[in-house]
Amino acid sequence: MSARKDQPTVATVLTSSGTTYVVDTERMTLTRMRATSPPSNGVEASELRRDGGRIKIQEIVALELGKRGIFVLEPLGHPELTFATLRSTTPIVSIEWNTTEQRLEG
Repeated sequence: MSARKDQPTVATVLTSSGTTYVVDTERMTLTRMRATSPPSNGVEASELRRDGGRIKIQEIVALELGKRGIFVLEPLGHPELTFATLRSTTPIVSIEWNTTEQRLEG
């Protein structure tokens, strides 16, 4: 996937649990930063494998305000036993798109 420099390709997604996801649609990666304190709605974020690490996205199934984000990710278990990992978020409360020029390198 090739994007123009002015085309939004990186989304910062906040969910109802207070967890933040960085979705890079050019690199097809997902980075999850778990909320450190429960939000006011009482929905506490779970600790998941590879929190804080960049994970390869195989498919973005759903990424829509007010709904759960759904991603098919690279296998996070044993690669010979796992085809893919399905990750679902709590409902999305905000999505902020940035261009590749604004992407945080790392």
